[in-house]
Amino acid sequence: MYRKEKFSVSFKLECIELHKNSHRSIGSIETEKDLMKAIYANGLVYITSTESRDYNREKTGSTP
Repeated sequence: MYRKEKFSVSFKLECIELHKNSHRSIGSIETEKDLMKAIYANGLVYITSTESRDYNREKTGSTP
């Protein structure tokens, strides 16, 4: 069953780049756009912590 979700997200994340067994912080991520930029710029990123989250979620479709 197809389910469409719309998210309005406010968050701050610390991201770590994983590269050849070394961990390097790439700083704080404050918006979803910043997160996408970090992923595109650094390849694989791992979200290590969240300080705060606010979710407003609208769901359309069936829920399992």
